[in-house]
Order: sequence, then structure tokens, then C-alpha cells
Amino acid sequence: MFKKTVTYKDYNGDEQTDTYWFHLSEDEVTVIEYEAVTDRTLGLADMIEKIVKDMKGKEMIGIITNLVEKAYGIRSTDGKRFIKTPELYEEFKSTAGYSKFFFELVTNADTLVEWFNGLLPENLAELAEDAKRRAYADEAETARKRSEALMQGFQKKAEKVTVTNTPELGTEAPVLETEANVENTPSARPDLWPEADPELEAFRAWKARQAEVVQQ
Repeated sequence: MFKKTVTYKDYNGDEQTDTYWFHLSEDEVTVIEYEAVTDRTLGLADMIEKIVKDMKGKEMIGIITNLVEKAYGIRSTDGKRFIKTPELYEEFKSTAGYSKFFFELVTNADTLVEWFNGLLPENLAELAEDAKRRAYADEAETARKRSEALMQGFQKKAEKVTVTNTPELGTEAPVLETEANVENTPSARPDLWPEADPELEAFRAWKARQAEVVQQ
């Protein structure tokens, strides 16, 4: 856990001193590292390495902003809880204290290193490695299930292939009863099969009778 005391002038011009708390639990670190694999994003170790190599730029600002949002919270007076909510973060972000803290974080390498050391768990490397193993294992399992589902789909389609006589040629030809064909049957789509429409058939019968009367 990292504690930072910041003295600043509020928007009334009065001097204020506030203490801000930042913390990433082991389970939060695990989630970040897991998502880094599944979503193809940067893990914490990769973020730190990228920032250290390039202490400037829009991407670096984005990484730090993201970590500040994930880590900021309020510690309960009894020390048993560390509370994080979007509302608390937005309240913190709207203060002049946040502006001063963030400016120091992105312009002072010593402050940034100190923040990282206090923020991240000592077993970060172990947590990151474990999360990556889980993520890769889950991805492999997902790929296996997807492959099995595709194979089952192909088998079901193959089972629907029937052989019927072709009147014109007098030969047998395979007909694939696809899902589209099933949906376009007369019972399912009478609008595409006019002869299956009872009202239309009745109208045609009436027209035929009228024609017979005229001929007589």
C-alpha cells in the first residue's frame, strides 16, 4: 500500500493538505495479468518496463492514468477495508490535489518509482507468471471446445444429406437440407410459396369458376 501526502491550494486559493491511498491487492494484480494475456494488453511488469524506457509520451500518460484509477481508494479507520468505487475516484480526480499529485508522478522519476514500489505486491513476478499460465490454459481449453463444436456442426450437416431422384435425369443426386432450406418450406414461409396460401388458393378456385361461367 502506498500513502502520499499532498499539500496544494484548492480552487478557493486556500492551502490544503490531504493524504491519498493507493493499493492493488493480489487478486487485482492477478486479474490485470490474466486480462493482459486474454485481451492482448500490457501486464504490470510490461507497463513498468515501458514507462522506465520511455518517461514521456501520450502512451505513458495513459498507462499511469489507468493504474491510478485502479489503485486509488479510501482506507477505513480500523484498517480492515480498502474501499474503491468509481464515485470516490471521480471525487478525487476533480480536486486540485489530484492534479498536483499526478503532475509530480509523471514528471519525477523518483516519485514514480516510489509509487510503484509501494503500490505493487512483492510477489508480483510470481502472481504474473501464475496468471499467465491460467490464461494460456483457458485459451487452449476454449480453442479445443470451439474445435469440437465446429466438428459436431459439420457432422450434423452431413447427417442431413439425403438422396432423391431427379425426374429430368432419372439419376440420384444428393440434396443438402440446409437450415435456410428448412426455414423456407411452405409451412414456414407461405409468402414464398403462394400455392400453400389457403386464401390465395380459394381466390384462384373462384377465378376458375368465373372463367367457366363466361365460357358457357
